Amino acid sequence: MAGHWAAVSTRADSKVSIPDQAMNKPDVPDPRRQTGSAPLREMNDRLAGLGAEANAAALAIAARAALRAIPLLERLSWDKPLPKRMRAAVGRTRMSNSAIVLGTLRAAATAWVAARYNGFGTSARFDEIKHEARMAGGAEDAGNTPASCAPVATHMAMMAAISVFNPRPLPSVIENRQNVMAARSAAQAVTVAAVGFMEAYDPKAAAQFHGSRDPQAIANRELSAPERAVWDAASEDAKRLEAGADASSLLMQKLWLTPAPSCVWDDWKNLSTRLLGRGGENWGVWIDWYEARLGGGAELSETREIARVCLPTDVWAQGAAVANAAIGAC
Repeated sequence: MAGHWAAVSTRADSKVSIPDQAMNKPDVPDPRRQTGSAPLREMNDRLAGLGAEANAAALAIAARAALRAIPLLERLSWDKPLPKRMRAAVGRTRMSNSAIVLGTLRAAATAWVAARYNGFGTSARFDEIKHEARMAGGAEDAGNTPASCAPVATHMAMMAAISVFNPRPLPSVIENRQNVMAARSAAQAVTVAAVGFMEAYDPKAAAQFHGSRDPQAIANRELSAPERAVWDAASEDAKRLEAGADASSLLMQKLWLTPAPSCVWDDWKNLSTRLLGRGGENWGVWIDWYEARLGGGAELSETREIARVCLPTDVWAQGAAVANAAIGAC
């Protein structure tokens, strides 16, 4: 998939400038031709219509879209690992599948916790870890697979969080730009998750999408059924927010308020089984957490949720076995 994508960017006709702290973006997949699609424009407009609640709504929608993409990690190259060597420009070895899963879950959880607990989003600790968290998933390391869309979606969710929470007072013009960026990042998170679903669950539609050279036709094309499922879920989230639900309560609803493709449940079942089978890596702390997001309504400890995403850098760096054990001890 890396061959189909370019670095994450705003739509070509956008005049939004990205704050300096957000410019150090990885070379990650992004459906460049679809960033001006009709569903994305509609989502931007709906978020803008929420007025003072638009930022919180954008982050909630971004975080939930990123979480919906997590089962795509089952589409990593598990049976035939990718070569460890990355292209020379990257300057590092390829992340393992275990590290990709850990980093993607870390990024998704950080965005979700920031959306759920405003005090964490505005804290010095979030400011310290936000860029490290957004870079954690390793989209490029996932190779030419639908799985690469999961870390990209979590990256975009973190971009939304970074736009929403800034520790320093900003001039109104820059604050307005960041508000636009939050909405844009949310819509892109949904877009990336939707394209990942198309890649995974409708290869014929994916081949047509990548084979087309007509930007207008692509932007206005009829979505495949898997993509539509992702957009329907985000649209239902937006509908509830428009009806007066607050973003924090939406985050506690079950993840899919509209039907999800059956393949998603199959992929999650297979991924969770696979992870639990990796002896000593303690994946139960993430599987339980994710299934609580799927089911909604679970009682949470704010202290433990924040602790989950605030492990020291050197603990994350030691990999799943150490990091997940530390999470279990929180």
